[in-house]
Amino acid sequence: MTRPFAGSGRLERALLAAVVAGWLIVIVSVLTRHLFVGHDSLSNTAHIWWISRRIWNGHGLPMHMPMLAGGRALAYPYAFIPWTSAALLRPLIGDWIITWWLVMGFLAVVYFVWRAFPELRRGWAFATVLLCPPLIMAVLVGQIPFLWGMALLFAAIDQWRRHRTWWASVLLGLAIGTHPAVVGPIALVLLAVYLFRCPSKRTLLIRVGIAL
Repeated sequence: MTRPFAGSGRLERALLAAVVAGWLIVIVSVLTRHLFVGHDSLSNTAHIWWISRRIWNGHGLPMHMPMLAGGRALAYPYAFIPWTSAALLRPLIGDWIITWWLVMGFLAVVYFVWRAFPELRRGWAFATVLLCPPLIMAVLVGQIPFLWGMALLFAAIDQWRRHRTWWASVLLGLAIGTHPAVVGPIALVLLAVYLFRCPSKRTLLIRVGIAL
């Protein structure tokens, strides 16, 4: 495994330090907001509020949101794991939970990329990861389902590379289920490309079938 910053020069380390410092400023700014307002954060807030209200009033998990789309909107179009866990904690923490879950999703993505791809731990490479536009936009817009789904996908890759195939199957299924419309296609493209170089194609296809 590649050691962190192995062979990195001073410029590499300075670049990575600058990028990390920039992210710290962004994350601290987000965490100071009781309600972090972005395009997707409003959607997350509405769904978490409704799910929490139904659960804590003794009505169980809701299937629909009658106040949207003439009563045809789903309470869970995706994001079952982050929304349900946030809904359960909302009475204790309040709307801070949405902000915390956004930051947690970002940190989980960064952590599992670090674990799954030791090849990227050098300064230039990991700075590039942190400057990835979808990652930046996901935080600024408040895309909790996308961040949690990608974190689970990278966790699945990490487990696969450690030859823990059953855990990889479970995590892959949770990743796709958390955001089927975006994380699902990303995962399937990655798997299709990897299939050509995978030494155990049968095992991979079985595990993907289980995940789906």
